[in-house]
Amino acid sequence: MSDPFENPINPFLNEQTSDVPATVLITLYCRAIESLSQKPILKDLEAVSISKKLTPLIEQTHPNLVDMVLNGKIDPDLVLRVALKARKYDQYVIDYLKKYPDAVIVNLGSGFDTRFSRIDNKHLLFFDIDLPNVINYKQKFIQPGERYQMIGETVFEDVWIARLNQFKNRHFLFLAENLLRHFTNDEAKSLILKIQQHFPDSELVCELFQNNFLSGVMSMVSRNKLGGRMGMGNESESQLEIDDADEIEDWHEGIKLLDEWSIFDTNHPRLGWIRSFRNNNSIRKAQWTAHYHLQ
Repeated sequence: MSDPFENPINPFLNEQTSDVPATVLITLYCRAIESLSQKPILKDLEAVSISKKLTPLIEQTHPNLVDMVLNGKIDPDLVLRVALKARKYDQYVIDYLKKYPDAVIVNLGSGFDTRFSRIDNKHLLFFDIDLPNVINYKQKFIQPGERYQMIGETVFEDVWIARLNQFKNRHFLFLAENLLRHFTNDEAKSLILKIQQHFPDSELVCELFQNNFLSGVMSMVSRNKLGGRMGMGNESESQLEIDDADEIEDWHEGIKLLDEWSIFDTNHPRLGWIRSFRNNNSIRKAQWTAHYHLQ
């Protein structure tokens, strides 16, 4: 079988990618690799298409990542985790759209996510929000439309709030799949309370990190894999420190925890022996997802 990233379509050879973090790109490649596998957990044809175009553009700015992609060095466990998590977040959206078909889905810190192409029900309104450099570059590969829009802005500014306020007659689901890890607890609290204030009766699905994960051996392993081998440096560092999802309920009486999920809850054979950790709460919740209602 030929290399799926060989001889890619290359319409943007002169574009600079040095200001696009490697962590934004690695999840895209993981989804593409999984989609091309024999029995994919996730089928993301748009990620495959973008990856083929992107590879020659980042040879100078992200050489370690290109080497990993072209030579099959991306950690299979990372590919698996990314795919399982993306599929689960897709399912959160699909379930929400069953209740509210014309809902507004807001993807905070979207990176090069291609979720809209995977879950579009032809009625929803979808927003990708990320830093201007990421959104500007992403728009060279994915064109926004009437029901799929992009906003290049930090989530701590208010322009995106004003854009979304136009649709307050609809129901809102906010996703923060890879975002909160980069924030302190106070910054995460500020963002969540802002969402609750402006969009009451909305829901939030977000990834959390336990204190134990951020210290000791787990932190060393994470820094070695992402910072060293992948050349991501401090991009891979996490700041958020949450021991239990109930802690966020304490931030406001209107925040209610609906459910939680960890990859260890997934009974997929490729997880192998690590599925046994589902009964070990300290490991199961090292990095996990929580689903809230914001009243």
